[in-house]
Amino acid sequence: MTLLNAPLAAAAADAATDPVAATTDFFAKISAKDLDAVARYLPADGFTETVPESKALLHLDAKAFDGLFKSGRQIDLRVADLALQLFGDTALVTGTRLGGIGAPNAAPASGRLAFTALWTRAPSGWQLRHLHLSAQP
Repeated sequence: MTLLNAPLAAAAADAATDPVAATTDFFAKISAKDLDAVARYLPADGFTETVPESKALLHLDAKAFDGLFKSGRQIDLRVADLALQLFGDTALVTGTRLGGIGAPNAAPASGRLAFTALWTRAPSGWQLRHLHLSAQP
């Protein structure tokens, strides 16, 4: 296991080779509603997500993001306080997700959620396998 300080790791790598940079870019591309860029981080069958407002395990794929982007909802998502644990071709990125998703013609919520993102390395770069979001006190 390798534990890296996220700012140092992200400064020297890009999203294709560094899971911390991939995490930052993934949320930025969601905010930009850039489906092609978001899809590069998704396995063919998508990824699972756990969120505080749902008891169900969610499954998100490119079709789900396409629907979100076309819905007109306002999106402003960013990440902070990132840390990386690397286990060969598997990476665990933890941090805080800031911002949120709002209704059309309304400002996005300004939430703060702790997150854990599980990534695996593929020939095309890092792909998101699971995202767990938790309320922070």
